[in-house]
Formats: sequence, structure tokens, C-alpha cells
Amino acid sequence: MNHFLRETGAIIDKQRAILHIVEGSSSMVIFPQETSWNLHKSSPGTIHAFSHIHPDGMTMLSHEDETTLKAWALATYPHPFRMITITHMRSDPFTKEKVIRETCYIGLLEAKETWLLHKEQKRKFEIIKEW
Repeated sequence: MNHFLRETGAIIDKQRAILHIVEGSSSMVIFPQETSWNLHKSSPGTIHAFSHIHPDGMTMLSHEDETTLKAWALATYPHPFRMITITHMRSDPFTKEKVIRETCYIGLLEAKETWLLHKEQKRKFEIIKEW
């Protein structure tokens, strides 16, 4: 039985402390740009990740997650930026314990110096499953 009602998110720091909680809808969390930008400007690199709940079994990033990760990786460069999904996978059939999976993706933007050497091409960006 799926008990998923809505996505909820948090802006977290390197120590995994919550800097700001974000209430989402049943299909999306929109992280507040102004709040996020103010946190970054007041202390560059303070935002470690945007973390949010996904529907049961969905550990991969959505298209919206990927575009958000890319935008914030560019905005906060050279500080690394991450997107974390938290999802209920299943219940253990013997113990009935819920299995929750937290998956972290890091957005890696090509170094500006390297990109400038071949700037006729797009700046390289990749998303890597960190853990």
C-alpha cells in the first residue's frame, strides 16, 4: 500500500543540519530560490544539498531534480552541490521493518579554466551517484 501524500524537502548543510524546510505537493518540491541564494551569499558553500522525499521506490532523480541540480551547481560553483532523494523501498517480509533508501547525487561542473580552453563547446556537466 502506498502511503505517499506529498514530497517534503529540506535545504541541508555539510553536517546534515536542516537550514530550511520546504513543503511540496504530491509530485514536486520547489526549493525557494531567494532563501537558497541568501544562504549561499551569506556563507558560500554552506548549502550541502537539497534533500527531498520521493514516491515509493523512486530513487532516481526526476527531470526537474536534474535541471535544479545543474542550475545550483552552476550558481554555487566552485562549491559542490548535491540532490538527495529519500524513498520507501519495501518492508522486510520477516521483521515488517520499513526499508528507506537515501540516495545522493552530486552535480559536477567542468572547471572554468578547462572550459575556457575549449569554450566553443558547452561547459561539461555530469551527475554522479555519490552514495
